[in-house]
Amino acid sequence: MATYLARPARILAFCTVVFLILLSGTTTRSHALHATPSAPGSSFFFMASFLNQGYGFRKLITIQSSQVSGSGTLSNFPVLISVTDNDLRTIANGGSVNDANGYDIIFTDRDGTTILNHEIEAYDAITGNYLAWVNVPSVSATTDTEIYLYYGNSTVSADPSSGSTWDANFAAVYHFPSASNFADGTSNNNDGTNNGSTDAAGQIGRGRSFDGTNDQITVTNSSSLDITGNQITLEAWVNAPVPNTDDSPFLMKASTGNQEAYMLGIDGGAATSNVNTRIYYGSSLFRDDSGNIHNNTWTQVVFTYDGSLGSNPRKTVYVNGASVATHDADGNIASNTADLSIGKRVNSRYFEGILDELRISNTVRSADWITTEYNNQNAPGSFITVGAAEANPCSSFSAGTATATDSNVESGNSTTITLTGQDAGATSIQWQSSSDNVTFSDLSGETATTLNTGAITQTTFFRAVVSDATCTGNSTS
Repeated sequence: MATYLARPARILAFCTVVFLILLSGTTTRSHALHATPSAPGSSFFFMASFLNQGYGFRKLITIQSSQVSGSGTLSNFPVLISVTDNDLRTIANGGSVNDANGYDIIFTDRDGTTILNHEIEAYDAITGNYLAWVNVPSVSATTDTEIYLYYGNSTVSADPSSGSTWDANFAAVYHFPSASNFADGTSNNNDGTNNGSTDAAGQIGRGRSFDGTNDQITVTNSSSLDITGNQITLEAWVNAPVPNTDDSPFLMKASTGNQEAYMLGIDGGAATSNVNTRIYYGSSLFRDDSGNIHNNTWTQVVFTYDGSLGSNPRKTVYVNGASVATHDADGNIASNTADLSIGKRVNSRYFEGILDELRISNTVRSADWITTEYNNQNAPGSFITVGAAEANPCSSFSAGTATATDSNVESGNSTTITLTGQDAGATSIQWQSSSDNVTFSDLSGETATTLNTGAITQTTFFRAVVSDATCTGNSTS
């Protein structure tokens, strides 16, 4: 039996027996004894099927340290999980996933209990193809990092995707996962509006194709996009013909031409394959063309500006995870109230090609971060390995049913609760009570199958925690 289900590592979601007694002034009213399910906890594990909230399976995902750049760790790193797995097909298609949208696929840290924020980009219930971004708290360059993927939960029907997958320094993230989805993946809600671009195959899932004539995506200005500090990171995956139609942006924020607060794009002038980077600090535009975008080939381009450095160079250009050029610049980025434009400059210069995975950060991402992003996004199958399925060993475990002797309890009176139908292999019973259905405390010495509640003077929640050598669960009512 696998040891990952050791009881100290579990956090449970419970059903509880509830006694509701309402005291109003000096008048006492009695209310029927009934059962109320508690809300699921914010963390969960292989919960036994008697809860009907449990995950039936899990797989160990190993992030290869050899794919993580540097010699330390990256914090809150969004790892791309891109797999096609028969087990991740829906049950109707021969797999073990319940929800047609893949909502009952979640991730935890190696402890099996700490839920990791993730965002679903795409899911195919027929093939088991699954794309998601998982915020991993610490990714190591020296030791493999392990997390768990859990799946197979019949009670889940809500999208678990979270904007917290992206740390607070991300101003916007665009995946373009479908023909009509221009949503920002962060919590900033900087969603785009399409103006002519079309759906196309992306570097990761789907992307957007721009015709170089009149296509663009616009994003309404917001405080999170009006980056006015002295640090910024702009990122894009690009598949474009070289030379391109014009001196045009992948993404840009400007009210006036040649006064772009920030821009990442392609040069349409003398150096037609160069990456075009710009920042404006109020009186000077720092525009540079460097690096090379590969003709009609997916290329990752990243531009960082770090005005906090004491000396130049402060601009860095990366192509496919490697630094290819540095440039001089200084000052804080000028405030700009214009909308963000994807694929078009204000002077009607349009980009031709396909864009995917655009990101804006109000901080400088490190060289190790950028290289690791490239490794992950360029070859996700080499970045992680996925282990074999582990089935929930507690799938048939039952904690039994708790039944009260009295269906109505007057304030100040007591009743007896009896536990029946618990698993034959159960080795321990511990009764607990709570006044808020959140924090429960053991009732000292109450380890038998029956519990006398004692005098009830307020709303009280009771539950029996039943365990065997492997599984722990709570009584239903």
